[in-house]
Amino acid sequence: MPVPGFPDSYELLKYHGATDIRGGSQSTFEFACHKDDYDVVRAIFLRALDANDLTLQCASVSRDYLAVKDADEIIYKCTANFIPSWRLESLIPDQPFRWRLRGGSQSFTLRSELWKWASNEPINNDTVKPLMSIATCDVVLYGTRSVYDPSTYAAYVDTVNADTILGVPPGYMMFGQGPTASPRQLEDGTMTWDVEIPVTVRWVATWNEFFNEDTGYFEAIKDADGNPMFASINYAPLLEVP
Repeated sequence: MPVPGFPDSYELLKYHGATDIRGGSQSTFEFACHKDDYDVVRAIFLRALDANDLTLQCASVSRDYLAVKDADEIIYKCTANFIPSWRLESLIPDQPFRWRLRGGSQSFTLRSELWKWASNEPINNDTVKPLMSIATCDVVLYGTRSVYDPSTYAAYVDTVNADTILGVPPGYMMFGQGPTASPRQLEDGTMTWDVEIPVTVRWVATWNEFFNEDTGYFEAIKDADGNPMFASINYAPLLEVP
């Protein structure tokens, strides 16, 4: 029976759907069609939503021979694979960046003469340095861009956020490393770039504050002209579509 919107040779063979609380929900449509109709059917499926589960979207379509009668009567058996929409959206070019988080830490040594052993003896061994460790949060902004210029994010390197972003107040997020980018080809042959931008959040103090061993507090420092160690820049454009 013809299916509205599909070529007459299209025939649905099997449907499978799975809902997974761990984020692995998926579905598959197995169907047959004439070889001359394959490109049309594939175009209908790719990036389409699953009408049975609107949280899933088609990410790939594969094909195999079902029957070969002659050169003009080749029937394909195909499978359309659906994955959670948010995962597919992160692979589509020029969408707002998403982000993932990972715990980290920052450690630095303190002056030995300000500390003592449990026996109350001074620390005379210069190779033994008291170590302070504070928690940080490594944040990776990621997404796909149709065009990538290495200089795009150059102005952000070695700066801190001047605005509140992802709930982080000004000064507590640092763009301390350059981004990474990898080329990827889409289903139509278009080349894109998968981009990741690492930033680091430190909650104990802003990145322009340093630990003053004399006072025991984090305090801001400035150069001879009154400038902080790290310049501030608006980070909101990092998440936006260029």
